[in-house]
Amino acid sequence: MLHADSDRTGVLAAVDATVNKAVAERFHISGFPTLKYFQDGEEKYTLPHLRTSSKIVEWLQNPQAPPPPEPTWEEKQTSVIHLAGEDFREFLKKKRHALVMFYAPLYFDAGENHAYEPEILVQG
Repeated sequence: MLHADSDRTGVLAAVDATVNKAVAERFHISGFPTLKYFQDGEEKYTLPHLRTSSKIVEWLQNPQAPPPPEPTWEEKQTSVIHLAGEDFREFLKKKRHALVMFYAPLYFDAGENHAYEPEILVQG
């Protein structure tokens, strides 16, 4: 177990972002939990892959950069056309028919984060 008063050079700390809103905003915290690694007082990177206490302690004993993020579904090659506010109406005017799915890329269910990747299935 890691303790702030031990001889170790690393420490596990916590910030209540609901109380310390200025700190959360400064570090662009938008979801919970968010783990950020600081080296010599400077933010180094965010660690979204650490979710269990054993993984956190294991990582603190040998800090390494997180793996590169997987491409978002918007970045993957699919038959889905991604519309934004500025091109939405113009694009739809050019098509006789369009089925548009409005989505949220991340939703919350019983305290767990789930990535939602819309999927289009075409049967031939």
